[in-house]
This record gives sequence, structure tokens and C-alpha cells, in this order.
Amino acid sequence: MSGVVPIGYLTFREAAAKIEVAMFAGTPDRAAVVKARERYGGDVGDGAASQKAVNELWAAVDAERVRPVAVGGVPRRLVELNPALTSAIPHLRRTGGFTFLRPRNAHYQEITGWFGIHQIANITLAFRDNDVGKLCSRLRQARRPKERLSGEKRGRPSIQASIRACIVELIDQGKWDATRSIKALTRLVGSKIGTASEDSVTRAVDNLYAETSDRRFSRHRKSRQR
Repeated sequence: MSGVVPIGYLTFREAAAKIEVAMFAGTPDRAAVVKARERYGGDVGDGAASQKAVNELWAAVDAERVRPVAVGGVPRRLVELNPALTSAIPHLRRTGGFTFLRPRNAHYQEITGWFGIHQIANITLAFRDNDVGKLCSRLRQARRPKERLSGEKRGRPSIQASIRACIVELIDQGKWDATRSIKALTRLVGSKIGTASEDSVTRAVDNLYAETSDRRFSRHRKSRQR
């Protein structure tokens, strides 16, 4: 589930995307992914890579290196979740949402007591950005010895996943909106993840809008004067 989270936190999707970049940036895409991109065009995600990133996220939660929280309720509040609770809600670990939590679940009363029985669909799972950043650093460090031993040559990393996660984070934090220029967004993205071209940022914004129909990503286009 995607929602607004406090500054310093990432949604489930943002955290998974950041971890996926740390795990696979610079490695060749699988043949099936390349074929799909050639057939359908645009950015086609690698489902297997995404699932591995999700698995790493939850492994870090179980090891108590990454702390998940639930954000929701009226007024909104933030509650830290222990690993056992998240493990007891399988759908939460698959999708990052509480929508399908049912009364028969052992933690239903506890969660509805925090946020209200009618607020389940509006609860957002989030993770501390610092925790996720440390996990990404460990994953990158773990890759380096393997790359040296295999003599693997690293090409130009595909940064679309990190650009997209960064754009969502910037919009959620109110640092950019679609009334502002792509040039301004490019500067903000570059300040967070390093060099990012205006073309790459434009493509990321357009793809986010095409996939979600969320008007937050519907950038203003100047009309040509005749």
C-alpha cells in the first residue's frame, strides 16, 4: 500500500525499490526481462529481483536491523511493529498493506484498537529510512568481494527504480509537485541519489503516472504557440 508517511520513513514499495537497486544495480538484466522490454517497451520490472529485495527487507526485520511501523488512524499516529506480529500477517509481508486483515487473525483486535476498526484500509506500513540505508550499504558491501572474484565487469547501472522511489518520497514530503518544473525535480533527485539526467527523471514521472493514474505525477506540459 502506498500512502503518506512521516519524514525520515519509506513506504513498503519505496524501501523494496531502494534495496533492489543496492542488490542489482550494474548487473545485466535477465534475458526474460530484456525480451519483455523489447516487446512492450518502457520500464518492465524484474519480478524475481523485486521479490529478492522484499525477502531481504523482511530478513532484516526478523534480525531486528530494520524497524517497521504502522501509520494510520484519526488523528494519525505511528506504532512500531515487532517482527512476530508482521510474520503473523502473511498478506502484510507480501503487499505491505493491512487491507485483508480479518477478525480471525490473532492481532486483529490489537491493530484495530490502535487505529480504529474502520481505518484498516488506510494504515500504511513504513520503515525508517536510516535503517533501510544501512541495510543497502551492507548489501552493496557483500556484493563487492563476489564481483572481484568473478571478474564481473559492471556496466552503467539502471537507476530508474531509485529515481522513481526518490520522486515518490519528494512528493510525499511536499518538496515537489506537478506545478513545478522537471528541471527543479531533477536537481532535487540529483541531490539525493547523485547524477540523474532530466530525460531519466521525465521518463520516471511519466511512467509513474501511466502506471498509477495518480495526478500527483501528471506533469504540466507547455502548449506550443502557433
